[in-house]
Amino acid sequence: MTSVPLDWDEGATLSAATRSFGELLELASYKDAVITPFYLVLHMLVTVFGESDVVLRLPSLLAMALGAGVTAEIGRRVAGSAAGILAGIICSAIPSLVFFAHTARPYAFAFLFATLSSLLLLTAVGSPSWWRWAGYGLCLALTGVFHLVALSVLAAHVVILALAWWPERDRRLWRAVPAVAAALVVVSPLIWLGRSQRYSQLHWVQTPTWKTVGALPGDVAFSPVVGYLLVLLAAAAYFAVPTRRYIELVVLSTVPVVVVIGASLIAPVWVPRYGIFLLAPVAVLAAATVTTSRLRAVAMLPWVVRAVAIVAALVLLSLPVQKSVRQTHDAPDTRGMATAIHDNVASGDVVVYTDFAWSMRPTLTH
Repeated sequence: MTSVPLDWDEGATLSAATRSFGELLELASYKDAVITPFYLVLHMLVTVFGESDVVLRLPSLLAMALGAGVTAEIGRRVAGSAAGILAGIICSAIPSLVFFAHTARPYAFAFLFATLSSLLLLTAVGSPSWWRWAGYGLCLALTGVFHLVALSVLAAHVVILALAWWPERDRRLWRAVPAVAAALVVVSPLIWLGRSQRYSQLHWVQTPTWKTVGALPGDVAFSPVVGYLLVLLAAAAYFAVPTRRYIELVVLSTVPVVVVIGASLIAPVWVPRYGIFLLAPVAVLAAATVTTSRLRAVAMLPWVVRAVAIVAALVLLSLPVQKSVRQTHDAPDTRGMATAIHDNVASGDVVVYTDFAWSMRPTLTH
């Protein structure tokens, strides 16, 4: 977690988290408003525990670990304990999830709350009590608070609710409406500020093409071979889990990205790292395929053997990427630079920052 210097984006996190509360609010008025809640969390931690790499990155590690646990619980409910265990382990073998687990950015929080809101939705649909819908609404709000694009999971939730309501017209499912409305009210200021700051924040994002769609599994997982292997296993889960559960998980893994890419044709906002929460339902489906006893060709081996084999394959196939994310974040070695400056500085020397001063200054000083 501390072997790699802070990267460009983490430099922005450090710069924001070490400001005063008033300065943070002023920053949010013209930049990074949608990430300000994450900055506030780190601001409180930095104020108490200091600004070490551990303090900056530990919240992401804990959030991603909890997210993997939530993924495991979804897997347990859908396809049994074996699938749950494997789904959680698969999360720890996906390069992008490993990367964002030790990166001081809000993506691990978005992964956690998007996945948790999906779990609570599936629970509330099965037993639609008011307190379950309240918990769901809270987690949905936190999803948007920590990353607005992750709130696209709501589109999948609407489809799942419609599919659940249609056969029996259970009026208790309408309790989801005030829960969703409350969540949207909570995040509405961020939506408004994010819309006004979209160009300054995402002016570099390209309009998606068919090539974007084709590369999506590999881009989200940080490894094409891992991404497509998981998609293949997830597709095969049609024969491993009940049809309704299969449809729900497919909806969770596809509808949000369809919505975001569709919106990006008008105003580009799709960046692969924003979609890492899609990996949770894919991991569950892949785990269900590997651990199922319904497929005779698969069930010939004990599920433990199958699980070990697939995890080993994921790790080996992604080994170059796994090694890379533990060695570099594709940013300058500011630790080495700081050492060189310290060893060679002479009286009167100055440091001149150019295009990347917003990140280089705080990381080099750090």
